[in-house]
Amino acid sequence: MFNKWLVPTIFGILIAISVFIGFLFLLKIRSKYEIKINIYYVIVIAILLIIGTNIFHGIWKGFVTPNEGHGGLMFYWDAIEIEDPITYLRTYNERQEKMESHTRSHPPGAVLFYYLLYKIFVISGLMSLAILIISTVFSAFFLYNILKREINKDLSLYVTFLYFLIPAVQVYYLANLYAIIATLYLGVIYFYMHPNNRKNLIGTISFVSLIGFLTFMVVFIIGVLFCYELLRSYKTKSIKNFKNLYFVLLSLFILFTIFLVVFDFNYIVSFMYTSQEVNPQGFRLIADPYDYFITRVEDILEILFFFGPFLFLLFYRGFPIMKKEFPDFYLLVISAIFFLLFLFSLGVYQTGETARGCLYIYPFLIFPVAFYLNEMDFSLAEKNKLLILVFVQAIMMQLIGYYKW
Repeated sequence: MFNKWLVPTIFGILIAISVFIGFLFLLKIRSKYEIKINIYYVIVIAILLIIGTNIFHGIWKGFVTPNEGHGGLMFYWDAIEIEDPITYLRTYNERQEKMESHTRSHPPGAVLFYYLLYKIFVISGLMSLAILIISTVFSAFFLYNILKREINKDLSLYVTFLYFLIPAVQVYYLANLYAIIATLYLGVIYFYMHPNNRKNLIGTISFVSLIGFLTFMVVFIIGVLFCYELLRSYKTKSIKNFKNLYFVLLSLFILFTIFLVVFDFNYIVSFMYTSQEVNPQGFRLIADPYDYFITRVEDILEILFFFGPFLFLLFYRGFPIMKKEFPDFYLLVISAIFFLLFLFSLGVYQTGETARGCLYIYPFLIFPVAFYLNEMDFSLAEKNKLLILVFVQAIMMQLIGYYKW
């Protein structure tokens, strides 16, 4: 027991705490020694912290099990069986029901992504690190630049670092497809809210298409953008805001048509199979009202639990500020929360694991926190206390929960 659990846990804690304290010290002395901290510092520190907290479980359970699971279920097992990716895509509709449980509920892009990683890295642990690095680098870039357009550079760096301390991010950004999906959602936000209309449209189409190839929850980002434009149109008394969204939907339609014509992959048929797989009894409110109610509450509470009480308090306080000072982001966050609750009401996500499956909601939840911190102008010592509180919570959840993925 000592060798299998205690040693890697102590080692992970030492890494995580040493790196974390080192970064806080750097923040403290940077003015005195004129040290310029940029986004690359945040990326490196975030990667090291996530590695550190996941080593708590040991190398195998921390880095290999997230890919391979416990004897099946994961994308990995279907990915390593692929001999020809084109044939796999062509025959996906026929073989979908025979695949592992996670694979069956996703478009073929999910397994093909793992297939690509497997061909490049071979070793499962390296695949996990690759997912972590890709997710962290691009999430940091998108979130930092989104915030930098609205608030000052230093606070943007701080909030980006704070995002990586969120327990859900600490637990699930290693080796998890949903970290990639959350990153792509951040990319959509970055481009869709971009003032340059050309970059807005091209970037949004590209990232929504990637999301659609990886997960059927592309319906979430489409629903969010639709609700956002609906609220904006009501506010401005104009429907011209829907123009870009129209082109996004048209591009998705063309993409799915190409899949059907060229690769004989029917996206709609695959989506309908997944819907039946997720809710085999039909509308669960009617089929099993008690289970429906309990699982809806559980889904919401898990998201909040992995967000943490400290950030939730700042989120709550930041809402009126965001509504007044940053109305576009207020409408965007409102749309995200509303549409996720709408999906829950339809019975989506049977029970639990929403902190993983709905990892994409956390970028939306961090915006009110950022705008609250911007309004209050806390001291460095107060900001550091917040970092410590959030990170300690992440450590405790890794230790107590001992997540086996």
